[in-house]
This record gives sequence, structure tokens and C-alpha cells, in this order.
Amino acid sequence: PGFGGPEMLAASLALLASGGPLPPPFPPASPAPPPSPPALPPAPPSDPCSDDPAYALCSSDCNCDDPRNKGCGCDYWRGYECKDGGFGWNSEREKADLLRACPVACTDV
Repeated sequence: PGFGGPEMLAASLALLASGGPLPPPFPPASPAPPPSPPALPPAPPSDPCSDDPAYALCSSDCNCDDPRNKGCGCDYWRGYECKDGGFGWNSEREKADLLRACPVACTDV
């Protein structure tokens, strides 16, 4: 017997005439997957009025493991001028990152 051919029609009509339930026309559908979780909102822009607590530049000039260096982050620079760098912050990129990350700690921002 072929699927969906005259044999299927005859069998369905015989079941219908006898009062029996008809077979489903298609196999049962599998359940839908659960919905995806909502996307996280974008990170807010950095606050220009606070220091970045995650900022640090560990180098041979600033050993981040030495407690006297205060993690080589913004606390290391608190009360100092930062625009000219120094103490291991020598490249233009390092100085720009320092100024961006530590506007409160640096006295010349």
C-alpha cells in the first residue's frame, strides 16, 4: 500500500464509516524550541567623572603585584600629572589610555 494513495483513502473511509478515529494526516510535530533569552543591553559609555576601576598597566616599570604600586591603576597616579606619562607610561597610546581611564586621579585632566 502506498502512502496517500487510493489504499489510504479506502482505509480512511472504512474507519470513518465504522465510527473509528481517523489516522493523523501527518506525523505529530515536534515541540517548538524555547525562545532565546533577551539580548543584554549595550554597556553604558564610560563616566568621564570617575576613574575606571579595571584600568592597570603592568610593565617592567610598574610591578602590579607590588602593593606599593597600588595595582598600577588610577590609584597609582592619584595626585600626579598624567599628560606627560612617565613611570612606565611612555607611548602616546599608554598616555591617552591613562588620561581616559583616570580623569579623577590625574590632576591635569
